[in-house]
Amino acid sequence: MIKNRRFTKLAIAAITCCFALTAQAGPAEDRQAFLDAYKWKFPNVPQEEFINGVYAIDPVGRENWEAIEEFPPYETFIDDGRAMWAKPFANGKTYKDCFPDGPGITHKYPHWDKQKGMVMTLPLAINECREANGEKPL
Repeated sequence: MIKNRRFTKLAIAAITCCFALTAQAGPAEDRQAFLDAYKWKFPNVPQEEFINGVYAIDPVGRENWEAIEEFPPYETFIDDGRAMWAKPFANGKTYKDCFPDGPGITHKYPHWDKQKGMVMTLPLAINECREANGEKPL
């Protein structure tokens, strides 16, 4: 009976190790598996079009997207953002003093701030910058 238990435990451990070893894949293997799956699912879509997401596979959606891009509805907000970035606070400092890497920083948010012990979002960071420079938060 004890031999059966040992054998069973050993067999389970061996099977578990085999699954663990075969399940490990690195980033390159994951990327290739992802590409292969999409090439299989959408064989008529060139790989360089994958970057366009759903617009690469939906002709009507792509047509609408391209039409919107001719006169983007968000363009005024970009202009407003540029004006905010350039306008100094009452103390003479600007957003550049808080964000030295420039205005294109959305890829850095959200992130974990170890010092504060919380997740920092871009709106929170902007408001902290404003308050630190004597301005009201947005």
